[in-house]
Amino acid sequence: METIPCNPHPLIPARARRSVPVVAAWGALLGLAFVVACDGPATTGGGAEAPRGGQTAMNEWGPFVEGVTLSLELPEQVLAPGEPAPLAARLRNFGGGPIHVVVRSQWADYEVHVSRDGEGQLSPLPAVAQRREQGMEGRRISKEIPNREELREQIDLASWFDLTRPGRYRVVATRSFWKPEPEPTRDYKARSNELVFEVRGAASPAAAPGGAGTQP
Repeated sequence: METIPCNPHPLIPARARRSVPVVAAWGALLGLAFVVACDGPATTGGGAEAPRGGQTAMNEWGPFVEGVTLSLELPEQVLAPGEPAPLAARLRNFGGGPIHVVVRSQWADYEVHVSRDGEGQLSPLPAVAQRREQGMEGRRISKEIPNREELREQIDLASWFDLTRPGRYRVVATRSFWKPEPEPTRDYKARSNELVFEVRGAASPAAAPGGAGTQP
């Protein structure tokens, strides 16, 4: 029996990755059986295993870049105006070898883009540019992420953007990494899934953009 793996791209819905027996007429004549196998680990196309059972769903990961993928998650999909929005970022390495990242601060390490339905792209809060500049000039730590391991960090989204207005928001983030081999080293940028969440309710007088959970 020959096994034909499903398309492993993380944007394919889960229903498209179920095990479905497929027997072609010409294959039957040759005594062959073909099965679409999706219950086992998916791959990135280059043989590297992708996230699977017990972890974040495949459609919650961004596209693979050199076997590396980035996921964004919020604990709640509906927020009150001005409520803290702790965005969990997970950079996972399935590239077959180690990768390296620079760890400074959320401001310097990530590029975050937020849009609001009906309004388009939002501008970051005025303080973000200063925090980003300070992060670029601050402490720089190089961290290795071995194959099949991940880096978990948190982005305080409410201190990046004004989330006090009701509506549907969409957020995408990117993070740079590099591979030490082969020489010369080359920089890459992992792009996350598009995370959608809503802000509902009337803004309270105490709700101020960037006020909740702001980090230095």
